Amino acid sequence: MPPPAPYLTSFPLPVPSQNQVIVRLSTTFTIPDYRPYYDSPITPTYNTLPDGSLVTPPYLHDLKNAYSDLIFLSVLTAVFFRNILVSGDYIRRGKVKKKCLFYLLFASQLLGPVATLPSLISYTHNSVKCTAISTLASVASFVSICILVATGSLIWVRYTLT
Repeated sequence: MPPPAPYLTSFPLPVPSQNQVIVRLSTTFTIPDYRPYYDSPITPTYNTLPDGSLVTPPYLHDLKNAYSDLIFLSVLTAVFFRNILVSGDYIRRGKVKKKCLFYLLFASQLLGPVATLPSLISYTHNSVKCTAISTLASVASFVSICILVATGSLIWVRYTLT
């Protein structure tokens, strides 16, 4: 089967100035049987970024989702660090004889950054294993939530029913 004729898009070239270089890019790729996946012919669209990069709309959508995940994980990690300081301060200054519940609260908050920091690190380091990150984050989150729910239940029982 001979390769299909390339789809060419012509566009007017601007006149280069002293600080400009015009580079004409073209590419050709073949999708042998795209009809089961697409109803109409494929005509990719590209958006231009301020630095001159060409990106597709699905990539921009994925990038926005990744940025929102990164912001959410950063805020959540900051909240965990704040809660670690506050619960540690409760343990230090508390005048309660049995501080077991405060220690459980402190332990649940210590596991929070263990769950979120590996995910944050995976955004900046490509060498990190995603399976290990997911497993560590899932286990730490599960244990932290279990301790927090148990602590909340015990605190509610202890201080509202007595």
